[in-house]
Amino acid sequence: MNDTTMAVLTEMGTNLTTLAVKGTVSAVSTKIKALKLEKDTEIMGHS
Repeated sequence: MNDTTMAVLTEMGTNLTTLAVKGTVSAVSTKIKALKLEKDTEIMGHS
């Protein structure tokens, strides 16, 4: 492989990693929000 091909593959790998991390953070954030909403709903139901 030449230097140009290696540079492109490295950039693609970096971009893929960035997208995977963003997706994981988004999924965790969504789950935390859902759990907080569920907890708040339970608290209001017991009032």
